[in-house]
Amino acid sequence: MQDAIGASGDKVTARSKQEIGSHIAGLLDGQTQRDLARAVHMHPSAINRVISGQRTLGMGEVVAIAQFFGVSPASIISEEECAFAMRAAVSGAPVNEAVSICTSLIDDYLLFEAAAR
Repeated sequence: MQDAIGASGDKVTARSKQEIGSHIAGLLDGQTQRDLARAVHMHPSAINRVISGQRTLGMGEVVAIAQFFGVSPASIISEEECAFAMRAAVSGAPVNEAVSICTSLIDDYLLFEAAAR
């Protein structure tokens, strides 16, 4: 995991390429890499390289993969979303507030990714 300070001032912990690949592999749950590749319009070898931690994903690819699995993009790139979702549930925060928090997390990750280049 890599840490950065996001635009909101909060610490953001992003998964490494290897952690993202392992997470995606775990989400496959009986589906094949080829199924995923076809659904997100990526070459199967590109998906294989992502899962093996040899290739990074662009944000558009993260969004497409998240949609395929029915999860949020933030959950693909970071473990932080779980804490935000639990906090929102415990506090009774409206769903749009939780979405806003997750959107902020994605924005912070984009800033982090740009700074790492």
